[in-house]
Amino acid sequence: MATFGEANAGSEMSARILSRDGDSLLVEFKTQFSMLFGFKKKIRTVEQVTLNEPQSIDFEEAEGPFALRQEHITLSERDGETHIRYEANIGLKSWVLGWLFGILFVRPLLKRIILRHFNEIKEKLDEPTESLIVKQCQK
Repeated sequence: MATFGEANAGSEMSARILSRDGDSLLVEFKTQFSMLFGFKKKIRTVEQVTLNEPQSIDFEEAEGPFALRQEHITLSERDGETHIRYEANIGLKSWVLGWLFGILFVRPLLKRIILRHFNEIKEKLDEPTESLIVKQCQK
């Protein structure tokens, strides 16, 4: 997600808004990840993103490598802290082999990517406000 429309310097993810209609966006995501033996792979997805501010964000893959991919991020506040809940439904294009591949490879890979991405967001939010303003002005 970085911020939609820009890539973070040094980040392995980028997002670009292709169209917007109110709270519904069509977004192109590019994500690079490491596979076995350090081999890097980049995938491109186009996703329908629905902003249900301030409670949640829904993602549904329109183009990409999955037969089905729906993600739901819920934001809630408890004890003055923001809590994030991530849920996903993913379907691959093969029955038994797809299930096995999903369990052994796709699930751990997506977990790593999502955790890394949430950590990038947390680091950005933990920066002092003045620092964020300076970065935005320099772009």
